[in-house]
Amino acid sequence: MNDQRGKKQKQTNNRGNSSAGILIAILVLVVIFGGFLEVSSRPGYCSKCHEMQPFTSTWSESGHAEVSCEKCHYSPGFNSGINAKFIGLRMHLKKWTQSYSGRRPVANIQSSSCTTDDCHPSASLENLIEYENVSFSHQNHLESSRRGTNLVCTSCHSEIAHGELRPTTPGTCFLCHLRPIEGTTLETSFVAKCTNCHNPPAKIIKTNGIEVNHLDETTSKLECTRCHNRIVSGEGLASESSCLLCHADSEVLNKMEDVGFLHLVHITERGMSCSRCHDPIDHSLPSLDETIPADCASCHPNHHEAETLVYNAHSSDEDEKFGSAEFTSHIDCKACHITKVGNRLDVKGVTYLASAQSCSRCHISHYGNFLEEWKQSINRMLAEVRAEILITRPKIDISPFSTKKKEELKATLDDAEMKLLLIERGKPVHNIQYSDTLIRRTHDRINGVLEELGGNVIVSERMEAYRHASKEECNSCHFGIADYSSMFGSIAFSH
Repeated sequence: MNDQRGKKQKQTNNRGNSSAGILIAILVLVVIFGGFLEVSSRPGYCSKCHEMQPFTSTWSESGHAEVSCEKCHYSPGFNSGINAKFIGLRMHLKKWTQSYSGRRPVANIQSSSCTTDDCHPSASLENLIEYENVSFSHQNHLESSRRGTNLVCTSCHSEIAHGELRPTTPGTCFLCHLRPIEGTTLETSFVAKCTNCHNPPAKIIKTNGIEVNHLDETTSKLECTRCHNRIVSGEGLASESSCLLCHADSEVLNKMEDVGFLHLVHITERGMSCSRCHDPIDHSLPSLDETIPADCASCHPNHHEAETLVYNAHSSDEDEKFGSAEFTSHIDCKACHITKVGNRLDVKGVTYLASAQSCSRCHISHYGNFLEEWKQSINRMLAEVRAEILITRPKIDISPFSTKKKEELKATLDDAEMKLLLIERGKPVHNIQYSDTLIRRTHDRINGVLEELGGNVIVSERMEAYRHASKEECNSCHFGIADYSSMFGSIAFSH
């Protein structure tokens, strides 16, 4: 009896000891886990890894030195906090086991981490602030899409805890506001409009004896860049090299043309700064100490446009591409334009002309003789087709067609005249085959108008002769030979 009681007492004592042991183990684990939570919340925990030391070093010198790493790099909330601990522990274990990949750490920052009540409350974002003399609203930039992209806090404030001492820089603003929207210019793009940031000076500006009243009725209607040029430098483009700093996967690089996808991943989802990918844009007045060449293109845009269009013929609305032999051989203008004309202080400066002499640098000596023959032949064709337009246009006015139909026929002739003007201004010798083809097709279109008018078409022996000649290889050099007759022995021969 006593033995049985002793055994039961012993079992009871064992159970008690076991329960006490479990309780002690739980308490130890709780203490260890609590200690881990406390230690891992300190930035010193992060700095123990070699990969993190540059970041903790710059953080300690920033205005956010009193804010713990996890406060920014993990969204607020219990679950996110616990997740942060396990991520930190996993990184530590990888370091101890030497299984760390060695890749640069990536730590995104969500806007929700910035806008907590004890940091930058959402309500405070509604207030207008003055930045670089410009009234600015955070709310407008964060609550609606900007240029097709949803911005986050770090789109502009990306380096304030790791590198930059300033909250942001004007260059961050310039990347959006001074990059014209596709298809516009600085003058016509709303985001780049000067008056978005600058109010016109209310007082009269005096400089070098000249007075300017920006509020004058005439002056106020002008675009600012009419007078203030060269105030923006850089285009803010994102080059392929910026992608290669982080990516080497061909699958990723193949998506470089998908701008919407790139902005979604890098800005909205990962909170990267625009300046990480885009080249900088500078906005300032040019120094008066440097010699600034005249910006001719501001008044003379697309200089030599006609010559360029004829030379490469890639602007044509014809079915084929008629790039000249020189263009398709990658020959530059200066290969033929070798004769120097004028002095550097002349109004037109120094120009270089092409001549028959230019041809002999690459071809046989008498090849240059063709140049004048080409000019004469094309001029005959141009004169003939211009006469055809003059004959046809009055016939449209006296036709019984409706006003709408007359306008359509006149538009066809207007287009024909523009094509002739292109050939004349673009210099036919820049692309003799294209010029020949365009003139003949213009002749055919004029006849198309005459057919619709019910009249007789214009029959041109010259056009038909040139049409047949264009199919022959000889025509590539001996262009215009159809106009020439010669003696073959004692017989007069007409090509």
